[in-house]
Amino acid sequence: MRSERVIGLLINDLMSAGQISRDEIFISTKGGLLPIPKSVDTKKHVTIELLGKLGIPPSYVWNYSHCLHPTYIDFSIDCSLANLNLEAVDCYFLHNPELSLLLESSPNFHVLFQLLESKRQQGKIMHYGIASWNGFRRRPHSSQYLNLNEMIQAATDVAGASHGLRFIEVPLNIGMPFVASHCAYLGNGVRKSFLDLVTELGINVFTSASLYEGKLAELFSLQKLLNISGRFDSKEEENPATVSLPESENSIAQLFDVLLALKFNDVSYLDILSESQVYQESRIYPAALDLVRSRSDVICALTGMEMSEYVTENCILTQTPIIEDIILEGQWQYL
Repeated sequence: MRSERVIGLLINDLMSAGQISRDEIFISTKGGLLPIPKSVDTKKHVTIELLGKLGIPPSYVWNYSHCLHPTYIDFSIDCSLANLNLEAVDCYFLHNPELSLLLESSPNFHVLFQLLESKRQQGKIMHYGIASWNGFRRRPHSSQYLNLNEMIQAATDVAGASHGLRFIEVPLNIGMPFVASHCAYLGNGVRKSFLDLVTELGINVFTSASLYEGKLAELFSLQKLLNISGRFDSKEEENPATVSLPESENSIAQLFDVLLALKFNDVSYLDILSESQVYQESRIYPAALDLVRSRSDVICALTGMEMSEYVTENCILTQTPIIEDIILEGQWQYL
């Protein structure tokens, strides 16, 4: 929770100086993945602080790293508000609930949403959401598949049409376009574009990894190598290849789908980025971010920026019109 504490200090300084007011900023945070302090034995910390002090059964903890037991989420929300020095957050995300599906004690979303609705009534959270890495990119037979329709129904059962489940966070970038290009399975053989379904359900979309986790240059190198495979030798003989692959097998398989589609259509990533007004050879990252944030079904394209010059560079988008839908659709269709 280090980032929460840093942001809490920053918000306090800016508000005290009259530079911002609370209604000018949107604050979201997450609970699910366990925050482990540096230089601490993970198993010992989880056993004492989580299982022991909070009285949470071990069957609700996945791999000493994830927990969605209601008692833990209740505790986490209060910790986050203290870290941020705020009375409320605008959205509280349940983080990677698909991990809890791997446990025998699978999460009961009715119970979790009852807790989150009670937090809304207490004025501690305004809305809540699901932040998932794999759950919305898997097929129904997968052990990590998350059914958004069922989640909405659970929230409706708990709080009616005015329920607070109004956000999801999913990975979306030019190397991981799957929530934009693949379909949601609705049962009985019925399928629909996932983002179309999300829009119909009145859910706002945050995108994670909007810049392919800072590995765009390596991704482009991988595409170059795939395109020359079996045709001719690379010019680079002395320097090692710099390429990037996702960690999970499923994500690698999906990436190969994209790379093969681009090869078949004789399209490069740079061709796709060239439609952005900010595109230059040295500005592939703002151009890639432009492609994600311009989608009408995306309300916020999240990206981490560890250096101030990255912030300065990406802020050119605040003065740049979004890419027109007709052009944008033409670029995403290749992905």
